[in-house]
Amino acid sequence: MHGKTRIVLADDHPIVTVGMKHILSQFPDYEIVAEARSSDELIDHIIKLRPHVVITDYNMPGPTRYGDGAKLIGYIRNNYPEVRLLVLTMISSPLIASSLYRLGVVGVLLKSDNLVGLGASIASILRGGASAAKLRPRAGTIEGVDEKVSQLTGKEMEILRYLFSGMSVSEIAAHLKRSVTTVSAHKMAAMRKLGAENDHELIMFCVHHGLFTS
Repeated sequence: MHGKTRIVLADDHPIVTVGMKHILSQFPDYEIVAEARSSDELIDHIIKLRPHVVITDYNMPGPTRYGDGAKLIGYIRNNYPEVRLLVLTMISSPLIASSLYRLGVVGVLLKSDNLVGLGASIASILRGGASAAKLRPRAGTIEGVDEKVSQLTGKEMEILRYLFSGMSVSEIAAHLKRSVTTVSAHKMAAMRKLGAENDHELIMFCVHHGLFTS
């Protein structure tokens, strides 16, 4: 890659982007061209600035056109495949990491990790080096559950995450500006794919497999 690596940061917590900017400023080959506080802002920056790399939070809740989590990552990969995506998250679940790699991200970084190594990790990942491989969940450890989770669409994963946080179907519908019928359909599809017969089993699946826990 010639010239500076153009990076867009996205996180709804300003303290996180301030920390990342400080760390990345020590690398002269990196240029922070924009910061986003929502997925809408992130997509606008990608369209206007065409960055080489996006470092984005996994969870950026709020009513947006593009959602967050797997839905947002899938949208970026489908529409801007040239952008290298690194995801920051508080969720240490290997199932989430596995689903993100399947979507095409090049790295998953835990916010609980030492972010001093962030710059070096980015450089290594862009070169296709060892750091990217270290972040991947080990193969052969979670195939059965992982296969079920891999069937979920970005929207189903989003609905499931809101349900896990304690929101009702009607609250999710209002939050996302969707009909209760639509949200219920996504929930039922997720239940079918995960083998859950009721809401309790659906939530317990998430609990037992650490799907949305840090």
